[in-house]
Amino acid sequence: MSHNSRDELSAFDELNESGSHSEPAWEPLDRPAQEQTDPAPRRRRVIVGIVVLAVVALAVWQWFPREDDSSQPATATSTETTAPPTTSTAASPTPDAVDGYGPQAAEERSEPTSGVVAIAAPTNPKVNTKDPESVMTAFLTALNNREENGELDQVQGWTADYVALDSLDPIDPYTDNGPMGGKAPTQTRDVELEKVKSAKPADSSTHRTREAKVTVQSHTGTETIQTWTVKAMKDGETWKVIEATLESWTGKTD
Repeated sequence: MSHNSRDELSAFDELNESGSHSEPAWEPLDRPAQEQTDPAPRRRRVIVGIVVLAVVALAVWQWFPREDDSSQPATATSTETTAPPTTSTAASPTPDAVDGYGPQAAEERSEPTSGVVAIAAPTNPKVNTKDPESVMTAFLTALNNREENGELDQVQGWTADYVALDSLDPIDPYTDNGPMGGKAPTQTRDVELEKVKSAKPADSSTHRTREAKVTVQSHTGTETIQTWTVKAMKDGETWKVIEATLESWTGKTD
């Protein structure tokens, strides 16, 4: 009887010992609690959040440049549409420019037009036919007081009494191809006479030769200085121009 009791106690001890060795088999029941304290899942959530924020930021960044780019073509288009009117305005003078007023007329016209400088109507210059230099001065003044290009009838009428030239056409500087062509209306501003030492024939009681500097103002705004050689001869009591040559001319714009 005692022997059997000892065997049962031994078996119970062995059962307790085997139970203590099988405790690891209960570990799976404790894993959820461990996971709650494990920081790895929390790190994963943080990483996922960062990735999401990065994707959102990238999308926003891409959206803003597109909006700027879309506005740029609109500006370029508006610039292109406004450019042609500016070009056409420069190419087509306004009515004022055609009349000769304003800087456009001076820059764009191919031919001189009236109105840049006011020129008084031409008048018959005063002359003393008994003075050879007065005759020369009056002749050159009348020749350059011009209302129209190539119009000599008025000049010939004024100077008929003291000019002994068959025709003024050969010496007229206001022909289409002449140095003063296209500059009328014009007005003589000044005439300066100087003796010519080498003149032939030499100065005498019946002959005079002078070099003349004539300043002429054109309506176009240009001022021309003409250099003439003029000869006069005494006919009775009257001095008359018998020869006139335009030697040179220079011009400037006011």
